[in-house]
Amino acid sequence: MCGFARPLAVPPRVGKEATRPNGDAFKLTGKYIGQRLQLIPVTHDESTFYKNDRRKVGWINTLVKPTPEAKGEGDSIMVSDFLVAHWGRLRLDDWEARLFFRAGKNRDGYFTNDELLAHVDNAIDIFESKTHKFATGLFLFDNAPSHQKRAADALSARKMPKGPHATWTNTANGPKMCPGRMADGSVQQLYWPAGHPTMPGWFKGMEQILRERGLYRNGMNAQCPGFKYANRAARFISAYSGGLNGEELAYVQRRYKGHRMLPQFMIDQVKASIAHIK
Repeated sequence: MCGFARPLAVPPRVGKEATRPNGDAFKLTGKYIGQRLQLIPVTHDESTFYKNDRRKVGWINTLVKPTPEAKGEGDSIMVSDFLVAHWGRLRLDDWEARLFFRAGKNRDGYFTNDELLAHVDNAIDIFESKTHKFATGLFLFDNAPSHQKRAADALSARKMPKGPHATWTNTANGPKMCPGRMADGSVQQLYWPAGHPTMPGWFKGMEQILRERGLYRNGMNAQCPGFKYANRAARFISAYSGGLNGEELAYVQRRYKGHRMLPQFMIDQVKASIAHIK
């Protein structure tokens, strides 16, 4: 679940103010002052269903003639929703958190992190309206792609050209990358200024960026061998630092492919699973 690797950034709220159903704010008094507001877990999950989903084996009458089946999975529909243990699906009257999404180039497009954020914003609005802000929602996600989401202008060496480039940005049609920081804390601009005589506004390229930092050596490759295995390497480092051995690490590679870092409960699960097999 998203967020397991670090403690909550904000501690549970302590009741001092609240909001009435009509939106008016008021002070809590008497026995409610200083009490912690209820923390309610809200889980998120999504499933994709295909038009041609069906059982492949079943009993039929001998008089029934075989019929041809459509090839391929067919059109799909994704259902994304939020669940609360005591309420079921997160909803308020006709206002629902559930989302239907028809993925495809000529349909609804693709469910990106932007769609997920809008989906979550709507769910939070429903939760706060339903609880009148007398509770705090703990939203839990099992969505590996969203773990990798960064700001559009975030620093990244992926696909960065070695030399200068007139139009390069980290994401297609996205903004320019934000400046970096030198070892002494000063700002390092990654693009030449607009007044540059030959490359106005161009991306400097990795070679120039490293030269400014005093790190460039002649003959350096733009990409190190095995760079595409960065996630796997991070998983190895995390597993070894958690005390796993080679046999346990092989199990990790099969079981937790979507994770770069392994929290302690996963490491404990791996050790328990290996011990059970033995």
